Amino acid sequence: MSRSHARPRVSLCESGLVPSFAITRDGVRVAYEQHGRGPPLVLIHGLGDDRTLWSPLVERFAPHFSCISLDLRGHGQTTGASDFDLFGLHRDVDAVVSELGVRRPLVLGHSLGGFVATTYAASQGAKVRATINVDQPLHLAPLASAVASYQSALQAGEIERVLMEVLDAIGLGPIPPALRSRLERTRAQLPKEVVLGVWGSLLQSDVGPLQQRVDDLLGRLVVPYLCLLGREDHAYAPWLRARVPHAELEGWGDLGHFLHLLEPDRFVRRVLAFAAGC
Repeated sequence: MSRSHARPRVSLCESGLVPSFAITRDGVRVAYEQHGRGPPLVLIHGLGDDRTLWSPLVERFAPHFSCISLDLRGHGQTTGASDFDLFGLHRDVDAVVSELGVRRPLVLGHSLGGFVATTYAASQGAKVRATINVDQPLHLAPLASAVASYQSALQAGEIERVLMEVLDAIGLGPIPPALRSRLERTRAQLPKEVVLGVWGSLLQSDVGPLQQRVDDLLGRLVVPYLCLLGREDHAYAPWLRARVPHAELEGWGDLGHFLHLLEPDRFVRRVLAFAAGC
């Protein structure tokens, strides 16, 4: 199949569009946008990104879904947060879903957003239609090891360098230069306290308790669950299915971490096919 790389687009923030806001119980003002018509699809970005990275996909999803994209706390235009704990980020999703009064959303997250989508689904049970996790493996030991090696640099505020080096280690795939520049720019704007808050549990010397929390969370998933990886990982599939027996998992060759942006049409078709069975 030939690759249909997404062309660079102007971000919604840069174009001057004003988002709506929902307020969490701890007072965070969560920015979000809603586009399209149909059943609700919630889109959650990764660490260092914002809701506007979904723009090329929102355009494709809008004829099929009511697309709800949001900025997680500490990102984009969401303000007022002091707590960035990894296991509490799903509160931002809950605030937006509650504000809009939508029922049984399909929740789709990329990278950190995949973890947030999983956490949200585990907390909501059958109130969620299904969950899609894009390139966020939930076996956290390898990521924790990589993050721990950068602890001094993170404390020194070298956020852009660390985040880009972690992305390069994960595998960015054949992204165009414009996308890489965008990733560098948004990461340069990310406050140190956000990264240290989100990655705080990964910086502990013993990742065992953290992994146990994740395993317990996965044990509460009752809705259809699709995991799409930007590479083949034959060891991860049995690991995930041992914890989520009904999970579907696919590796998309060498597309890398941003597979959904490199082959957006293929990605949309896969999501539509998955949703049709839920």
